[in-house]
Amino acid sequence: MKSVIDDLYFGRINPCDRCSTPEEQELMGYIDECYEKLSEGMTEEQRMGLENLKDSLMEVGLISEREMFAYGVRLGMRLAVEVYNTMSVIK
Repeated sequence: MKSVIDDLYFGRINPCDRCSTPEEQELMGYIDECYEKLSEGMTEEQRMGLENLKDSLMEVGLISEREMFAYGVRLGMRLAVEVYNTMSVIK
């Protein structure tokens, strides 16, 4: 029987890797186009400021994804405990 714990341990499951949807890919393409157009008329200092903003927004997104993942795991475990406790009462 395949074990999720083994898959996590041996790196066959990596929660950080995820598939992007076509909608997300399209939006990312649009963001890249806007970024390029915006940065064309900027000085080097302004471009660095825009790059810092982009990096900060990416970091916020990663933190948010990590927090949502952790919340989902905790919620799933609470659901599993509740189901287990309910099954114990029914027996």
